[in-house]
Formats: sequence, structure tokens, C-alpha cells
Amino acid sequence: MYALSRSKQFFILCLMALLSACSGERNKGEVTDFKALEYLGQIDQLNDTTFLSDAVFHLTVYGDTLAMADSKQGKVFFCTKDGRLLGSIGRKGEGPGEFLGLKQFVRLDDSTCFMRDTYKNKMAYYTNEHCERELQDREPGYFTRICRLGDDLYFYEKNFGGQLCRMNLGTDSVSFFGHAQDFEFKDITAVRNQRHVVTDGKYLYAARVDRPIVEKYTTEGEWVQTLDLSYMPIFKQIIEEDAIASSNSWPCVGIDIYPVNGKLYYLVGFQIDDKHRGSDKLVVITTDGSQMQVESLHSLSEGWYYSTLAVSGDELYAFEWAQGVMHKYKL
Repeated sequence: MYALSRSKQFFILCLMALLSACSGERNKGEVTDFKALEYLGQIDQLNDTTFLSDAVFHLTVYGDTLAMADSKQGKVFFCTKDGRLLGSIGRKGEGPGEFLGLKQFVRLDDSTCFMRDTYKNKMAYYTNEHCERELQDREPGYFTRICRLGDDLYFYEKNFGGQLCRMNLGTDSVSFFGHAQDFEFKDITAVRNQRHVVTDGKYLYAARVDRPIVEKYTTEGEWVQTLDLSYMPIFKQIIEEDAIASSNSWPCVGIDIYPVNGKLYYLVGFQIDDKHRGSDKLVVITTDGSQMQVESLHSLSEGWYYSTLAVSGDELYAFEWAQGVMHKYKL
């Protein structure tokens, strides 16, 4: 009996080790672990006279429509999935409803968008092509995603506690919630805790910019889980070089994140140069159940680097900043 018991124990230990090794191999994060997605082609331009700049963010799918914020042009563009221009809102400038640095937007309903200018520290509500109202003198925002759930907007703006923001759409009042890393100095804490905030309608997900870390919260702002991908070898050098945190420079690791169909599509990478950030690496994270888990690792085409992405059905759309074009991939 004793020999049989030891044999069973040995078998169970071996099985556990094998399962652990298989799981570790799948999510290890070496460059070779990222399997290429099938490339489907590109959308060159919106039409013969409308061209996107190299500063496009927050690509979003609404039914059969693609929307994206062009920071340099001060506009949100809407187009079909094959690139036909449907319209735009906003314009370049410093007057009412105009933007010098359009960095954030989110659709509130079929006709209304919420947009944010970080140079002028103002927020604007647009209905169709008209600016309905503006909020001035907000704290600076960043090139990070914002989301809407019910009567609240969720986003990150500069605050010395490094927390996430919830703004009521009816009263414009702001409250703060969530975990934050304390860097001991207020400026560093405020800048380094930048996060993309998205929702699947049930939970909120906050993706750090300077680290490959995703946090999960309830809609009331209660922390649920943190998924830290810093163990992946592709991030090792970035993290080591950033050992001494600074408020003047930080690595752009979490480039963008997009929630759809029980998954998070997480665009991760590194700073391209002083003016641009982008990536060609994709981590697919499942959100069904109580815990987030890495499902698969993918690479996009070599030599192209993307600033934003969106997913519709089995197609992934990603904007390549150096070429100023949209690329499509098969998931």
C-alpha cells in the first residue's frame, strides 16, 4: 500500500509539473512565442482629399462604422470598414468646439460624443457636428482610453494620488477610486499611473501605460484582480532600464486595449522614438469567469508599429502611425 501511495503521489506531482510547464510555455512571452496573425490588407486613406495624420488614437467599432481620434487635425473621423469616409466632428483651433490636442473621445449615444483637449485642458460634448457645451480648466489628460458606463465616464487624468476618475455626466462632478503605485513624489505618482480604462459592461479594466499590467474593478470601483505580465521576457530590458522612475520620461508598454466578446485585446510594446509610440505585439486576455487569464500571444506584421486597435467579429483593425494607414488582420 505504501509503495502504491508513493507511486500515486509521484504521478500526480509529475502531472502537475507537466501542466504547469505547458501553461508556462504558452504564456512565456519570448518573441518567438508570439504567433503571426493572418494579414488581410490595408485601408489607404479615407477618400481622395481626406488623409489621416500620424497621430491617430482610440480606434473604435460601432456596428459597421469605424471611429478614430486624429490629434493633429483636431477631429474624430467616422468611416466604413472598407475606408469610405462618413463624416467627422471637431476642428483644429483654440475657439469653442476646436482642439489643439485632441487626445481622447468616447461615444455617448448615437449622436453625441465626449471629446477632450489636453493642451487647453478642456472637455467638450458634441452632438452630431455641433459643440453643445465645454468644461474648462480640467486637469491634464493623456493619450489613454476612456469609457462610459451608465451615467458615468471613467478615465485617467492627472491627480497626485494616481487614482482613476469617475465623472457623472449629469453633474460633471469627479470622484476617485482604485489602486495606484506610490512613487513617493507627487509629480511622478500623478504621471506614472496613467491607465487606459475600458469596460465590458460588467467590469472596468485599467491598463497601465508604463508596465504590462491590467487591473479589474467592479463598476463601483472595487478592486477585483491584477494581471501582471512583467514576467514576460520581451519586457525584461524595458523594465530594467526603467528601474529609476522619473516623471520626465517613462516607457510606453501598454499602448492600447480593446474589450469585446469576453476578451481584452492588449497592444503591448515599447517607445518607438521621442514623439511616437507603437507596437507589433498582441496579448489576448480572457475575462469570462472570476479571473483574467492570458489566452494567446500574437505578432502583427514585422516592421510596422501600431498606436491603436479595435476588433469586430474575427477581424482586427490597427492603425500604423508611420504610414498613416489602417491595417486589417484575421483573428
